[in-house]
Amino acid sequence: MWLIYPVTVSILLVPLHVLSAGAADTMNIKDLKSNAMSYRLRTVTLHGTVKNLRVFPPHPGKVCTVYGSYTFTLVEDSGEVDVEKVGLCHDEQHTPSVDEGDDVTVQGQVQFFHAGDLGTKTPTILLHAQEVMKIGQ
Repeated sequence: MWLIYPVTVSILLVPLHVLSAGAADTMNIKDLKSNAMSYRLRTVTLHGTVKNLRVFPPHPGKVCTVYGSYTFTLVEDSGEVDVEKVGLCHDEQHTPSVDEGDDVTVQGQVQFFHAGDLGTKTPTILLHAQEVMKIGQ
């Protein structure tokens, strides 16, 4: 009986650990840019305002037509970063969940691209959004 109890408790606690490990703390864009290599391919959460929203027409994906893809620049006091959100397959009614000027929270994976010779140009940082949510809704 006592041997089963620790195993049962461990099994019940594993999902809680997995859920909390996936949660990302909110950070500012300046910190992201100054430490971009350490955040490469990691998931981060940012807050800011949507600027330069660009919605793409339906486009071919690997196995389907993708609807509702868009990009925008996320702007906040410490800086700005480009964000891309890939749409959905076969969903002709899918549209962006945000509009120009909306305050949003973005959770996404940091993409980091060198601009050629190291040190000659500023590297490009792109946030591949997994989720974009309007603040206050």
